[in-house]
Amino acid sequence: MRRREHPSGIALTLALPVALVFGALNPVAAQQPAPTATALPATPVPTVAPPTPTAAPPTPTTAPPAPTVAPPTVIVTPAPLPTPTPTTGDLFIELIFGKDRATILRELWQRLWWLAVLAGVLVGAFPFVWKPVGEWVQEGIKALLKQAQDKQQAQEDERKRQEELQQSTKVYLDGLRKELELTEVIPIPNAYAAIATRDYVPLQVARPGATVGEAVFAALGADQSPRGLLLVGAAGSGKSHTLRYTALRLAEAWPRLPDDVAATLGLRTGASLLPVYVRLQDLPRCQQKLREQHEKEPALLQIIDYHLHCRLAREGVSIVEDFISSHVASKKERCLFLFDGLDEIDDTHQRHTVQGQIARLLRDEPDHVYVVTARPLADQTLVGSGFTQRELLPLQPDQMQRILFHWYRAECGATPTAEDEARANQAASGLLKMLQSDADLEPMAANPLFLTAMARMATTGVGLPVARVQKYDRLIDLLLEWRRNRMSKAATDNLFPVDHRVALDELSRFAACMLLTGRTDLSIEAYSEGPCVAQIPKRAEGATAPGVSDLERLFRSIVRHTGLLHEEADRYRFSFTFRDYLAARSLARWPDVTQRFLEHYAKPGWRTPIVLSTGYWAHKLLSFEPPKELIAALLDRDPEAHLLAAEALGEAVSAGIVPDLERLRRRTVEQLHILKDQPQYTERAHRLLQRLELPNRGMYEP
Repeated sequence: MRRREHPSGIALTLALPVALVFGALNPVAAQQPAPTATALPATPVPTVAPPTPTAAPPTPTTAPPAPTVAPPTVIVTPAPLPTPTPTTGDLFIELIFGKDRATILRELWQRLWWLAVLAGVLVGAFPFVWKPVGEWVQEGIKALLKQAQDKQQAQEDERKRQEELQQSTKVYLDGLRKELELTEVIPIPNAYAAIATRDYVPLQVARPGATVGEAVFAALGADQSPRGLLLVGAAGSGKSHTLRYTALRLAEAWPRLPDDVAATLGLRTGASLLPVYVRLQDLPRCQQKLREQHEKEPALLQIIDYHLHCRLAREGVSIVEDFISSHVASKKERCLFLFDGLDEIDDTHQRHTVQGQIARLLRDEPDHVYVVTARPLADQTLVGSGFTQRELLPLQPDQMQRILFHWYRAECGATPTAEDEARANQAASGLLKMLQSDADLEPMAANPLFLTAMARMATTGVGLPVARVQKYDRLIDLLLEWRRNRMSKAATDNLFPVDHRVALDELSRFAACMLLTGRTDLSIEAYSEGPCVAQIPKRAEGATAPGVSDLERLFRSIVRHTGLLHEEADRYRFSFTFRDYLAARSLARWPDVTQRFLEHYAKPGWRTPIVLSTGYWAHKLLSFEPPKELIAALLDRDPEAHLLAAEALGEAVSAGIVPDLERLRRRTVEQLHILKDQPQYTERAHRLLQRLELPNRGMYEP
């Protein structure tokens, strides 16, 4: 096998001959004979002898001037010019046109014999050199051609890639608009289950512990502001609707940012933001699938890409697999990442992992904007990782009015007239006044979820009940059904219990345990194994007590989706006065409840459950013997018991006259008139008399 010469070795081999050739062809002065220098004859110089000194002083006689001697004339004869030596070029011309070619050939041989030797060497070496040199040159040309082709192909691929990315962006934004156009609402039988997402009422946020409000994203608007915002609020406070509205409006106007949207949300005007809306509870499942496919831990952007790709694939459309990663890497535009529901990740380890991934993404890609929503969590770590925290403030009356107006206007159809809007505004004002005058509903109305539930009842055939227990019962039913609708099928299949009636019974027992132990919050362990277990009646025959893990899943789903419960450090507490109603609902079914009430009526926290239990007997169980027994026993006791009896009776007859309780009503009114004359009871007795003194008194004589 022939050994292939390396190009560097070939170059060294040819270096000396090439140098000799260039030296031979270059006319130099060495080819010319050096000019001969002819010595000029010496010019005689006249010599003057020095004066001879004499001993005697000179005779003062004037000496004659010395004679002038003319210098001899010197004649310089120039040397003969040398005959010029012909150059090699001249010799070649003479060889072609001259006659004495033999002499010229001899002269050329004497000068260029080495060139002939060099030519022979080259001719001899040519068979060994030409193929490696040719291959080397050919490979170099091929490499240059391939480099040019690769560059052209890369440009073409990049052009196609940009076209695909633009098309994917259009598909993604279209899909996002369709997905977010409507927002699901609390379900009402035989009524629509969604409202336009654009009917958003701007909310206000504040720093933790502060009450001065600002626009939701105002913290992200300053030049030196952080790029991460943690938006904290209770269940139903409007976190998800805020993100959905933001993503929808940005998707509709992209790549512009409308001034009205920027002003509403507190975003900087003129900044192009690509909305990336992600429900965080979906990410752990996507992460697990990617881990199984690639056998390594995926980055957050890969998980988001996979999540969006799968989400759109279910709608029959597709985008490039690395859609969001490509937008982030292009550096041409900014993304607004909207991560909804950090608290909806049940597993504590997964929640910690997702927080770390979000913080790492913010650190690696600080040019983009990140928003995360969550209810208050003890294990959140984002604030220490580049995020600033803001808390959603309760609704103000003008915001409540606007929300109620949207609901009444929705009842007028897709294109309401000016008259429709005027009637809707008037109806909203009337409902708001009624809610503000209701001691039970007024605190709840500041929460968008509860206000929506009230609006749903008021604007449909259900209507707002008069009795307190009916208000609580319908609100809780709506919220528990809302929880069930929002949960995925996989979650409900694995959740105890699925039926919200069973869940309601469990919540009632939990609230009764709180009341018996005198607590406003309770852990699941204390509920399952604490001292109240012996005081609560046993479950119905055949019913199985849920385990701790089942209760945790149930309660956390209620915390997340209904706002009935709050969780803090593994302890649960009820919002507003739901504990009192749910405890009353449970106590009303106990066999010895009257005796319990008489034992505890003077204790703090028992008054409202006693009143609501009376209403529950009358309006839900349609049972009047227990309230008659309880009210009669209270009327036989002290003045505070008389006032409690009047309040309980007022709840029992709140929906109208109850013949079974007419005798007790008369007796109670008599006691109130007595108490009205006592200064310490005057105001309360007067208020209760207004409620119990019916205009058709005496109509139902016993």
